[in-house]
Amino acid sequence: MEKSESYELIESYLDNTIPEVARSEVEQRMATDEAFRHEVELHRAFQDTFSDPGRLKLRSTLSEIIKERIPPEETSD
Repeated sequence: MEKSESYELIESYLDNTIPEVARSEVEQRMATDEAFRHEVELHRAFQDTFSDPGRLKLRSTLSEIIKERIPPEETSD
C-alpha cells in the first residue's frame, strides 16, 4: 500500500467514513503492526490539535464568500 493510500485510509478511519469491514481491518492491522499503529496515533494527535470545528466552518464560509461573484460597483453620474 502506498503512503498516500495509507494516509487516506487512516483519515477515513479517524473520520468514521469507512465501511465497518475496512474499520475492522484497520483495527486488526493496528493490533499487529506497531509502525502503522504509531502512524494512526500521529494522525489522531494532529486532528485533535488542529481541527477546531469553529475555525474550519469559518474557513469554509470565507472560501465560499471569496468564490462569489462581486457585482460591479454602481456609479452615480
